[in-house]
Amino acid sequence: MKTRDYQTTRQQVEELFRDNLRLYPEMYPADNLEESNATAERVAKGYWENRTDDEIENDTENGITESDYVSWCKKEVNQRLTQMSSEELDEIIEGRKHDFEIHTKRGTIYAHKVAGGFIETSDHGETQFTSLSKEELIEYYKENDLA
Repeated sequence: MKTRDYQTTRQQVEELFRDNLRLYPEMYPADNLEESNATAERVAKGYWENRTDDEIENDTENGITESDYVSWCKKEVNQRLTQMSSEELDEIIEGRKHDFEIHTKRGTIYAHKVAGGFIETSDHGETQFTSLSKEELIEYYKENDLA
């Protein structure tokens, strides 16, 4: 008998992993995507390997695989930056030289490479995270007549 469906299992794994992110942020450096994702993968595999017999049966019945656990945890790592405040983003890039500039009609955007994308800062003191690649970010400003 199924005790949890696919979506419920996914939500439980993601919630468990968010707790891990909150308790051990140093294990997931915002400026090193490879290290953060490698840690997320190890943790997800640990969750997978330590399931109870009921959880194994449930996952089998729902077609849930180890790669599902891994992808759910990696997604949480990458979403973390999108939920940070401007102040938290500023702390990450404090003292770092930007990776490239985009000159816009409103001023200059300074892009700092971090896990999962870039932190953008502007001449006006605005700070935000974007998951766009460098090329996509430049294209965004061109397409919107900002560059």
